[in-house]
Amino acid sequence: SEVWQGFIFVNIAGGASPLAPRLTGLDDVLKNYHTDEMHHVFVTEEIWDANWKCLLENFMEGYHLSVVHPETLRGYTPTELCTKAASNSMFTSYHANYPDTVPPRGSGAPGLDDKQRHRSTLYNVFPAQVVSQSASLLVSLSLQPVSVGQVHVRWTMSVYGDDLSEETIADRIALWTEVNREDREKLETLQKTLASTRAAAGPLASDDFEGTIRDFQTWLAQQDLIAQDDAVADQARPSN
Repeated sequence: SEVWQGFIFVNIAGGASPLAPRLTGLDDVLKNYHTDEMHHVFVTEEIWDANWKCLLENFMEGYHLSVVHPETLRGYTPTELCTKAASNSMFTSYHANYPDTVPPRGSGAPGLDDKQRHRSTLYNVFPAQVVSQSASLLVSLSLQPVSVGQVHVRWTMSVYGDDLSEETIADRIALWTEVNREDREKLETLQKTLASTRAAAGPLASDDFEGTIRDFQTWLAQQDLIAQDDAVADQARPSN
């Protein structure tokens, strides 16, 4: 087990290398937010009838924001303002930048600059944690596959200090509940269509819109190669 940015990570397979040294690039992105000083204000658990990888990919791209969330998110995080951010072999991220015409959503930690207060940074720690980090608010989803067509979702909301009023926090919880409902509705429909023999793969959009998905799929492909190498090694070992 290991604590990183206030999150507790557990590897049940054993033999995992330390996590923090592999996330230094993400630490650089988050260092001014003081994520580890935020505190929970909401937590819930749900079962979604969707594949966990589809949910993760949906969360981690800005391409769908304006279309799937026209009333809930487009005003603050329109697709056209999204930009790819840092990534490496252990994580990927992007910035959902706010229009100049809207105010920041809270002040957050003292060390944040105007640009950091004027965007949400979304990141994925491979494989199954996705987070939206803004100045005063953090939403985290931990994904646990139940089956090919179901995923257990534990999502939490945390806030920085007493920066947000109880009324504002209640409004943010309601907003994110609706955002997740919108995503869930689309993903559960997608899960049905993926079973169709007519479901076909398509290209990814540019890096600012879907470069994070390319990062995740590259990580998945590497895991497949590692699993194949391990299987070959097991077959090559002499038996007693």
